[in-house]
Amino acid sequence: MAGLPLSLSVNATATVSFGMGGTYRTAAGLSDLQVTGHVKPSASVDVNGLMTVSASTFARSGARIQNAVHTATGLSGKLIVRGTRIVSVHLDAPQEASHVFSYDSKLFLLQTSRPNRPVPSSAAGAMTTFCSSNWLGVELCGRLEQSGRGLLAGPAHAALFLRKTDTHSSYALDFQRDGLRSLSLTMDTPQSQVDRRVHVQFALDDAAKTLKASFLASPLFGPKNTELTGRYEFNALMKAVDVTLSIDSAQIASVRAALRTDLKGPMSGRIEPSLVVSKAGSDLLHFQGYYSYSAGSKYGFDFQLKHLTVRPIRFTGN
Repeated sequence: MAGLPLSLSVNATATVSFGMGGTYRTAAGLSDLQVTGHVKPSASVDVNGLMTVSASTFARSGARIQNAVHTATGLSGKLIVRGTRIVSVHLDAPQEASHVFSYDSKLFLLQTSRPNRPVPSSAAGAMTTFCSSNWLGVELCGRLEQSGRGLLAGPAHAALFLRKTDTHSSYALDFQRDGLRSLSLTMDTPQSQVDRRVHVQFALDDAAKTLKASFLASPLFGPKNTELTGRYEFNALMKAVDVTLSIDSAQIASVRAALRTDLKGPMSGRIEPSLVVSKAGSDLLHFQGYYSYSAGSKYGFDFQLKHLTVRPIRFTGN
């Protein structure tokens, strides 16, 4: 249309790599296995474009654009399974800096006198950086640089990378189970300077008729030690449970619920419910009473609720 020859060309190259290795040991099916290994995928894509206009044999001008996209990630660790009793997962921590994704775009002007002259970034361009929180010992950071003409219309750079902020060697998750009597879960970052250990445990003692649930955490998660202890009683005469909540060894609240049933045959008996809710040693609610009956001749009840109102609330009748 202009009377001058226009030449366009595009060349694209992609390289994909996937590395994997490790060991796998098993016995008795999948109920007893150990897996150690690593997975490291990566990919690189380069796209080069050229547009030139030739006015004569020795006069040529145009533009060349180079785009490159690269990504590389990796995961390595160990998995141990011992039936339903033990599950252990250890994932290796990333290196000091791990590049997840990068994009680079460069623009060159082609002239006979000055070939491949790069186009500088526009003064109206912008650079943006951000980083996520690093409470896991790593932070995800990003950087974006572009000209005022947009991401695809001039020199630009974008990147995502993981940066290690602690000295931990791995991320550990350990689960242990002994029937329904004992359960424990531990999460930790071994060899770290910041304490991130979280331990949850549940224990049930049938002989002593006690149960205990505890939550032990580092200062990053608020209170360091939260413990829930209880005792229960279950028989034909009494059904009761006592639960106490403590934080850092200080009692916060407690609940006691009980139901006493004294049945004298199918036609008569006495039922006594009670409920006490306390906070820091002071009762917030206290409910107790009884219901007695002798079928066909006598019925009676007396229930009382304290601390919910200024004066106790009482229901009684015969």
